Amino acid sequence: MSSYKWCSEKSGHPRSFILCDPNVDNFYWEYTTTDELSRDTSDNKVAGGIEGGILLFIGRIFHEGVWKISKIIPPSSEFRGFKVWNNLNGTQYNSDDFQILKYKKHAIAPRC
Repeated sequence: MSSYKWCSEKSGHPRSFILCDPNVDNFYWEYTTTDELSRDTSDNKVAGGIEGGILLFIGRIFHEGVWKISKIIPPSSEFRGFKVWNNLNGTQYNSDDFQILKYKKHAIAPRC
């Protein structure tokens, strides 16, 4: 079971995670491409889980008139890039241009 902790409270649900921080300004979106991501050695990319042994990241793209958040598969995988759904027919849309969620390195974890 996955769980999250917010100060003294802890809750959980199977196969789900909650990304939270009382200081939302600690997170920011950075425009990138799949090729640029292969050269990005920073350690402040927000992980979005593991799928098939591959570490995924959190990304977003403006697609079909709305912001969509989904997984970024790193360039080291044959399935690389940003994956999101099409609203019209439910098929998968792949993009090599997207924004990746990052965390400010200087941010300090909250004290509870």
